[in-house]
Amino acid sequence: MRVFPCTTIAEPIEQQGVGIHTGENATVRILPGSEGLRIRRPGEPWTPMTPDAVTSTTRCTSIAGIRTVEHLLSALMGMGVTDADIEVDGEEVPILDGSSLPWVEAVSHVGTVATGSSRTFEFRGEVRVSEEDRTVIVRPGAGGLYAVYERWPFPGRQELSLTFTEETYAKEIAPARTVALEIEVEELLRAGHGRGGTPENTLVIGADGYLTPCRFEDEPVRHKLLDCIGDLALAGVPLRFLDVACERAGHTLHVAAARALAENLHWTER
Repeated sequence: MRVFPCTTIAEPIEQQGVGIHTGENATVRILPGSEGLRIRRPGEPWTPMTPDAVTSTTRCTSIAGIRTVEHLLSALMGMGVTDADIEVDGEEVPILDGSSLPWVEAVSHVGTVATGSSRTFEFRGEVRVSEEDRTVIVRPGAGGLYAVYERWPFPGRQELSLTFTEETYAKEIAPARTVALEIEVEELLRAGHGRGGTPENTLVIGADGYLTPCRFEDEPVRHKLLDCIGDLALAGVPLRFLDVACERAGHTLHVAAARALAENLHWTER
């Protein structure tokens, strides 16, 4: 059995910006909470942020029809926040700089506090979900993180292995921005995606190199790990209790892993 104290933000957080896909402005308010992670539009009922609440995994993760929740969820998980109420005035969580770093900095600025309650759970064995050469594996562990990104001819195979701490997350994972392939950009735009993309918030990959400045030489694999962490946050287990390996996976497989993880958990107090 594992026990963890529930943690929320000490003060409300507000961020404004455009959605990476809609290109439309939205405002997000994150409020201190005590009932896990919940989301809504103003005036609507709260929706618990669980795998069963996911409404789409096309190019992003959507919950209750609100798109691109994964970077915010990743930051909350990376900073140890287990409980918060997220209100989105718009169709999509703003992309900000394309990473989870602005959310991490906002959480660091206001600080976190214990809610006064705790949760106890038991993890019943390994979770493994696969599709062709894509795999996500989650085991009981101590924050071991491993990711693989592949695209040929450039950047080839990228691997990343880290041990999770809040400091490591903030420094090594949070700054990695969303990735787009040059050959897919026009198709994405025609399909109604990527309308808010800019050279500042998107790392564009060409056949022979990065077409926008990178923050890390292996930024794509770091962002893939960032996304996976955000999607796994839907299961409600702090990252420090898990070992995670994600190889070439995307949101659909991440969410499938989060669902399988949730089904393998036994909660004695929530």
